[in-house]
Amino acid sequence: MVNGWAVSGLRVLIVDGQPLVGEAMAMRLTVEQGILVLGTATDAAQAVLAVQVMRPDVVLVGVLPNGVVASEMTRMLREALPSVRVVVIGIDDDPRAVCDCLSEGAHSWLSLDTSTPTLVQAINEAMLDEIHLPPRLLTPVIRELQARRSDRDENRARLEKLSDRERIILDCMVAGLDRDAIARRLGVSHNTVRTHTQNCYAKLGVHSSLEAVHVAFRCGIRPLVLGAGVSRAAPAGESAYVKRVRVASSAMPMRVVANAYKIE
Repeated sequence: MVNGWAVSGLRVLIVDGQPLVGEAMAMRLTVEQGILVLGTATDAAQAVLAVQVMRPDVVLVGVLPNGVVASEMTRMLREALPSVRVVVIGIDDDPRAVCDCLSEGAHSWLSLDTSTPTLVQAINEAMLDEIHLPPRLLTPVIRELQARRSDRDENRARLEKLSDRERIILDCMVAGLDRDAIARRLGVSHNTVRTHTQNCYAKLGVHSSLEAVHVAFRCGIRPLVLGAGVSRAAPAGESAYVKRVRVASSAMPMRVVANAYKIE
Protein backbone atom coordinates (compact mmCIF):
# COMPACT_ATOMS: atom_id res chain seq x y z
CA MET A 1 0.00 0.00 0.00
CA VAL A 2 1.43 3.40 -1.06
CA ASN A 3 -0.29 6.58 0.19
CA GLY A 4 -3.58 4.70 0.33
CA TRP A 5 -3.10 3.10 -3.11
CA ALA A 6 -2.61 -0.63 -3.60
CA VAL A 7 0.53 -0.89 -5.72
CA SER A 8 -0.71 -4.28 -6.95
CA GLY A 9 -3.65 -2.62 -8.73
CA LEU A 10 -2.36 0.53 -10.41
CA ARG A 11 -4.76 2.29 -12.80
CA VAL A 12 -2.90 3.51 -15.89
CA LEU A 13 -3.93 5.85 -18.72
CA ILE A 14 -1.87 6.02 -21.93
CA VAL A 15 -1.58 9.22 -23.97
CA ASP A 16 0.05 9.05 -27.40
CA GLY A 17 -0.79 10.80 -30.64
CA GLN A 18 -0.10 7.65 -32.64
CA PRO A 19 -3.00 5.23 -31.99
CA LEU A 20 -1.00 2.16 -32.94
CA VAL A 21 1.75 3.08 -30.50
CA GLY A 22 -0.70 3.75 -27.67
CA GLU A 23 -2.57 0.52 -28.32
CA ALA A 24 0.68 -1.48 -28.50
CA MET A 25 1.75 -0.02 -25.18
CA ALA A 26 -1.63 -0.94 -23.70
CA MET A 27 -1.25 -4.50 -24.95
CA ARG A 28 2.19 -4.72 -23.35
CA LEU A 29 0.86 -3.60 -19.98
CA THR A 30 -2.44 -5.47 -19.82
CA VAL A 31 -0.56 -8.76 -19.37
CA GLU A 32 1.32 -7.36 -16.38
CA GLN A 33 -0.09 -8.48 -13.06
CA GLY A 34 -1.41 -5.64 -10.92
CA ILE A 35 -1.75 -3.06 -13.72
CA LEU A 36 -5.14 -2.03 -15.09
CA VAL A 37 -5.01 -0.06 -18.33
CA LEU A 38 -7.99 2.30 -18.24
CA GLY A 39 -7.67 3.39 -21.85
CA THR A 40 -5.72 5.38 -24.43
CA ALA A 41 -6.07 9.01 -25.48
CA THR A 42 -4.60 10.54 -28.62
CA ASP A 43 -4.48 14.27 -27.87
CA ALA A 44 -4.28 16.75 -25.01
CA ALA A 45 -8.03 17.45 -24.76
CA GLN A 46 -8.88 13.76 -24.56
CA ALA A 47 -6.15 13.23 -21.97
CA VAL A 48 -7.36 16.05 -19.69
CA LEU A 49 -10.94 14.82 -19.90
CA ALA A 50 -9.89 11.24 -19.25
CA VAL A 51 -7.92 12.02 -16.09
CA GLN A 52 -10.82 14.07 -14.73
CA VAL A 53 -13.32 11.27 -15.36
CA MET A 54 -11.21 8.13 -14.86
CA ARG A 55 -8.85 9.47 -12.17
CA PRO A 56 -5.89 7.20 -13.01
CA ASP A 57 -2.94 6.66 -10.69
CA VAL A 58 -0.36 6.99 -13.46
CA VAL A 59 -0.42 8.51 -16.97
CA LEU A 60 2.08 7.45 -19.62
CA VAL A 61 2.78 10.36 -21.98
CA GLY A 62 4.26 9.69 -25.42
CA VAL A 63 4.46 11.80 -28.56
CA LEU A 64 1.57 14.25 -28.91
CA PRO A 65 0.04 15.98 -31.96
CA ASN A 66 -0.41 19.71 -32.65
CA GLY A 67 2.97 20.67 -31.23
CA VAL A 68 2.06 19.87 -27.61
CA VAL A 69 5.28 18.98 -25.81
CA ALA A 70 5.51 16.48 -22.98
CA SER A 71 6.18 19.11 -20.32
CA GLU A 72 3.03 21.05 -21.29
CA MET A 73 1.00 17.83 -21.25
CA THR A 74 2.42 17.03 -17.83
CA ARG A 75 1.38 20.44 -16.52
CA MET A 76 -2.17 20.08 -17.88
CA LEU A 77 -2.56 16.60 -16.43
CA ARG A 78 -1.40 17.63 -12.97
CA GLU A 79 -3.64 20.69 -13.02
CA ALA A 80 -6.59 18.48 -13.89
CA LEU A 81 -5.65 15.87 -11.26
CA PRO A 82 -2.86 16.97 -8.87
CA SER A 83 -2.41 13.48 -7.42
CA VAL A 84 -1.65 11.83 -10.76
CA ARG A 85 1.85 10.54 -11.48
CA VAL A 86 3.26 11.15 -14.96
CA VAL A 87 5.73 8.89 -16.77
CA VAL A 88 7.10 10.42 -19.98
CA ILE A 89 8.34 8.33 -22.88
CA GLY A 90 10.55 10.75 -24.80
CA ILE A 91 11.65 10.69 -28.41
CA ASP A 92 15.19 11.85 -27.59
CA ASP A 93 17.52 12.40 -24.67
CA ASP A 94 17.50 16.21 -24.62
CA PRO A 95 18.31 17.12 -20.99
CA ARG A 96 16.40 20.40 -21.39
CA ALA A 97 13.21 18.54 -22.30
CA VAL A 98 13.77 16.13 -19.41
CA CYS A 99 14.20 19.01 -16.95
CA ASP A 100 11.11 20.76 -18.33
CA CYS A 101 9.06 17.64 -17.59
CA LEU A 102 10.54 17.16 -14.13
CA SER A 103 9.86 20.81 -13.33
CA GLU A 104 6.18 20.30 -14.20
CA GLY A 105 5.95 17.28 -11.89
CA ALA A 106 6.82 14.25 -14.04
CA HIS A 107 8.30 11.29 -12.16
CA SER A 108 10.06 9.48 -15.00
CA TRP A 109 11.62 9.92 -18.42
CA LEU A 110 12.05 6.78 -20.50
CA SER A 111 13.27 6.17 -24.05
CA LEU A 112 11.18 4.64 -26.82
CA ASP A 113 13.16 1.39 -26.68
CA THR A 114 12.50 0.87 -22.96
CA SER A 115 11.74 -2.72 -22.05
CA THR A 116 8.41 -3.64 -20.48
CA PRO A 117 10.00 -4.62 -17.11
CA THR A 118 11.69 -1.20 -16.92
CA LEU A 119 8.43 0.54 -17.81
CA VAL A 120 6.59 -1.37 -15.08
CA GLN A 121 9.39 -0.52 -12.64
CA ALA A 122 9.08 3.20 -13.50
CA ILE A 123 5.31 3.06 -12.99
CA ASN A 124 5.68 1.50 -9.56
CA GLU A 125 8.49 3.88 -8.57
CA ALA A 126 6.30 6.82 -9.57
CA MET A 127 3.74 5.70 -6.99
CA LEU A 128 6.55 5.75 -4.43
CA ASP A 129 7.35 9.35 -5.48
CA GLU A 130 10.72 8.22 -6.82
CA ILE A 131 12.33 9.69 -9.95
CA HIS A 132 13.32 7.26 -12.68
CA LEU A 133 15.83 8.32 -15.34
CA PRO A 134 18.13 6.31 -17.62
CA PRO A 135 21.64 6.27 -16.07
CA ARG A 136 23.10 7.93 -19.18
CA LEU A 137 20.93 11.00 -18.52
CA LEU A 138 21.85 11.57 -14.89
CA THR A 139 24.96 13.71 -15.49
CA PRO A 140 23.55 15.93 -18.30
CA VAL A 141 20.28 16.41 -16.38
CA ILE A 142 22.12 17.42 -13.20
CA ARG A 143 24.25 19.88 -15.18
CA GLU A 144 21.14 21.34 -16.81
CA LEU A 145 19.45 21.72 -13.42
CA GLN A 146 22.54 23.47 -12.04
CA ALA A 147 22.60 25.85 -15.00
CA ARG A 148 18.89 26.55 -14.55
CA ARG A 149 19.36 27.30 -10.88
CA SER A 150 21.99 29.89 -11.69
CA ASP A 151 19.80 31.33 -14.44
CA ARG A 152 16.76 31.36 -12.13
CA ASP A 153 18.65 33.19 -9.40
CA GLU A 154 19.73 35.82 -11.92
CA ASN A 155 16.21 36.22 -13.26
CA ARG A 156 14.75 36.49 -9.77
CA ALA A 157 17.21 39.26 -9.01
CA ARG A 158 15.87 41.07 -12.08
CA LEU A 159 12.29 40.52 -10.96
CA GLU A 160 13.06 42.13 -7.62
CA LYS A 161 13.97 45.35 -9.47
CA LEU A 162 10.42 45.71 -10.77
CA SER A 163 8.09 48.20 -9.10
CA ASP A 164 4.71 46.99 -7.84
CA ARG A 165 2.96 48.33 -10.95
CA GLU A 166 5.58 46.82 -13.28
CA ARG A 167 5.14 43.45 -11.58
CA ILE A 168 1.37 43.69 -12.10
CA ILE A 169 2.01 44.40 -15.79
CA LEU A 170 4.23 41.31 -15.98
CA ASP A 171 1.60 39.20 -14.22
CA CYS A 172 -0.94 40.35 -16.81
CA MET A 173 1.41 39.39 -19.63
CA VAL A 174 1.86 35.95 -18.08
CA ALA A 175 -1.94 35.67 -17.94
CA GLY A 176 -2.00 36.25 -21.70
CA LEU A 177 -3.36 39.82 -21.79
CA ASP A 178 -2.27 42.28 -24.49
CA ARG A 179 -1.72 45.98 -23.80
CA ASP A 180 -5.30 47.00 -24.55
CA ALA A 181 -6.65 44.31 -22.24
CA ILE A 182 -4.17 45.31 -19.53
CA ALA A 183 -5.24 48.95 -19.80
CA ARG A 184 -8.90 47.98 -19.44
CA ARG A 185 -8.16 45.63 -16.55
CA LEU A 186 -6.14 48.21 -14.61
CA GLY A 187 -8.24 51.22 -15.61
CA VAL A 188 -5.27 53.17 -17.00
CA SER A 189 -4.37 54.61 -20.39
CA HIS A 190 -2.66 52.67 -23.15
CA ASN A 191 0.33 55.03 -22.90
CA THR A 192 0.68 54.30 -19.19
CA VAL A 193 0.74 50.58 -19.90
CA ARG A 194 3.30 51.10 -22.65
CA THR A 195 5.55 53.09 -20.31
CA HIS A 196 5.40 50.47 -17.55
CA THR A 197 5.91 47.70 -20.10
CA GLN A 198 9.04 49.32 -21.54
CA ASN A 199 10.41 49.83 -18.02
CA CYS A 200 9.68 46.18 -17.30
CA TYR A 201 11.54 45.08 -20.43
CA ALA A 202 14.55 47.21 -19.55
CA LYS A 203 14.83 45.84 -16.01
CA LEU A 204 14.42 42.24 -17.18
CA GLY A 205 16.87 42.70 -20.04
CA VAL A 206 14.37 41.62 -22.72
CA HIS A 207 12.79 43.16 -25.82
CA SER A 208 9.35 41.59 -26.09
CA SER A 209 6.46 40.29 -24.04
CA LEU A 210 7.34 36.75 -25.12
CA GLU A 211 10.82 37.08 -23.66
CA ALA A 212 9.41 38.67 -20.49
CA VAL A 213 6.96 35.80 -20.02
CA HIS A 214 9.82 33.34 -20.59
CA VAL A 215 11.79 34.98 -17.78
CA ALA A 216 8.72 34.79 -15.53
CA PHE A 217 8.18 31.12 -16.34
CA ARG A 218 11.82 30.31 -15.64
CA CYS A 219 11.27 31.84 -12.19
CA GLY A 220 8.27 29.57 -11.57
CA ILE A 221 5.53 32.13 -12.22
CA ARG A 222 2.39 30.63 -13.76
CA PRO A 223 -1.00 32.11 -14.75
CA LEU A 224 -3.64 31.69 -12.05
CA VAL A 225 -7.26 31.52 -13.13
CA LEU A 226 -9.52 32.67 -10.30
CA GLY A 227 -12.77 32.57 -12.23
CA ALA A 228 -14.43 33.65 -15.41
CA GLY A 229 -12.64 36.68 -16.76
CA VAL A 230 -10.42 37.13 -13.69
CA SER A 231 -6.79 36.13 -13.83
CA ARG A 232 -3.56 36.85 -12.08
CA ALA A 233 -0.16 35.21 -12.07
CA ALA A 234 1.19 33.21 -9.19
CA PRO A 235 4.43 31.42 -8.34
CA ALA A 236 4.41 27.71 -9.04
CA GLY A 237 3.53 25.73 -5.95
CA GLU A 238 1.30 28.39 -4.40
CA SER A 239 -1.35 26.56 -2.37
CA ALA A 240 -4.19 28.61 -3.85
CA TYR A 241 -3.21 27.74 -7.42
CA VAL A 242 -6.32 26.63 -9.30
CA LYS A 243 -6.90 26.36 -13.00
CA ARG A 244 -10.32 25.44 -14.28
CA VAL A 245 -10.20 23.10 -17.26
CA ARG A 246 -13.15 23.46 -19.58
CA VAL A 247 -14.00 20.71 -22.04
CA ALA A 248 -16.51 21.22 -24.81
CA SER A 249 -18.23 17.88 -24.20
CA SER A 250 -18.24 15.37 -21.39
CA ALA A 251 -19.20 12.54 -23.74
CA MET A 252 -16.49 9.92 -24.22
CA PRO A 253 -17.50 7.28 -26.77
CA MET A 254 -15.25 4.29 -26.20
CA ARG A 255 -14.66 0.99 -27.89
CA VAL A 256 -12.98 -2.11 -26.54
CA VAL A 257 -9.43 -2.73 -27.79
CA ALA A 258 -8.57 -6.18 -26.48
CA ASN A 259 -8.46 -5.63 -22.72
CA ALA A 260 -8.04 -1.86 -23.00
CA TYR A 261 -10.22 0.99 -24.20
CA LYS A 262 -9.71 3.71 -26.73
CA ILE A 263 -11.19 7.18 -26.20
CA GLU A 264 -12.47 8.53 -29.50
